[in-house]
Amino acid sequence: MTITCTQCHAANFDTAKQCRRCKSALPKLCPACGFQGVLQAIFCSRCGHLFQDEIEKSLGSKKESPEGIPQTKSRYDPKKFAPRKRTIVSCPECGRKVSNEAKFCPGCGHLFKQQPPEKIEPPAELKAKVEAKAKAQAAEQAKDKARRAAQPKAAKPKSEVKVEPTADVKPLPRPVSKPLDKPRPVPQPLRPAAAKPAAQPVERPAAKPVEIRQPQQPPPIVAPPPDGLKVPAGMVYVPGGKLSRNAQGKALQVAPFLIDYEPVTYERYREFLTATNHRIPEDWLDRDRFLSGKDRCPVVWISMDDVSAYLAWSGKRLLTQAEWELAAAGSDGRTYPWGDQFRSGRCNSLETGRGTVTPVDAFPEGRSPYGCLDMVGNVSEWIKPTVGNDGGPFMFKGGSYVLSSQLVTVNALLVVDNESFKTFCLGFRCAKDAR
Repeated sequence: MTITCTQCHAANFDTAKQCRRCKSALPKLCPACGFQGVLQAIFCSRCGHLFQDEIEKSLGSKKESPEGIPQTKSRYDPKKFAPRKRTIVSCPECGRKVSNEAKFCPGCGHLFKQQPPEKIEPPAELKAKVEAKAKAQAAEQAKDKARRAAQPKAAKPKSEVKVEPTADVKPLPRPVSKPLDKPRPVPQPLRPAAAKPAAQPVERPAAKPVEIRQPQQPPPIVAPPPDGLKVPAGMVYVPGGKLSRNAQGKALQVAPFLIDYEPVTYERYREFLTATNHRIPEDWLDRDRFLSGKDRCPVVWISMDDVSAYLAWSGKRLLTQAEWELAAAGSDGRTYPWGDQFRSGRCNSLETGRGTVTPVDAFPEGRSPYGCLDMVGNVSEWIKPTVGNDGGPFMFKGGSYVLSSQLVTVNALLVVDNESFKTFCLGFRCAKDAR
């Protein structure tokens, strides 16, 4: 905020006590509304606020002016700084002269009634002159309009078109053909060109078709079970052997065992739910109903507790890590069940682009050396924990359709610490001892 000097009208800071230009004492600002009052005012002329310091001065207080104000002579020059012209009125209560813009008297605090501005009437002589001039102009315009109306309208002259008589036009003489001195030559018929001898076709040896040899997967290893061993339906016999390379980089000797050639499907898990009172997975509609088209798909949303209940009902067990790797890749330590190179058409991985679980027999070319389906891709499979049956860590292998080719290998291993873990791409596969 700024304070305007009443003498030279220069703008000053609200904390200034004297004008920075003419060194005159500055009026005070009202602390209530911020309006700039006049010098020695007791009340604010805008809001009627009572100034305490002026009351003390009027009562004979010994308070002096604020310290730090030098008592210098004012440098106000009326010729240089012309004051602003204001209309001054008298307060009806105390008779003090105040501005007509004030709402309260700065001397007694009287509230002025705001009168509407008076309408200034022009002098009678000037008003009569203006009216006489307007009447004269109106009479002149009326005479001019009557004069124009009395004049007849002159017809516009039409443009005359003179038509001159046409002169006699004589027809041009027709040209007469004259006989030529020399007879025209008679055109002779063109002689047919001599036929060229037909080109003899060159006999070229027929190109042999290029045979593109597709890498073929070797047939599955069919090992006959020992005498007296009956292989149940849906399982295959793995004769065991020595793993040349496993996830830990060690060679292990694996005993013979039986394995399901496909993971547990929805239709197989429904038999288990019908025979027992076990809870249903999260994606099932009812105890005996699930989404259509998933009969042959691997069952998912299965925790380790669900797996243990199913194994107790079926009389089977989970595969160990070494058994799972031997059944998936054989004893030669290959990266994938079909070899060391990834091929997108042999498993359901991220590169295939299916984006969902597929039936277990959708990729028959991706079978393992022992004929097991879906060993990599599609859904991951629980395997037997390393420390006991109930202790952790809990592991699953094989990868799923949401993982890339680097994570759907035979040696890939995922570990969790919670046996109640389950997800949309995790199932299981059963095994048995070869006895």
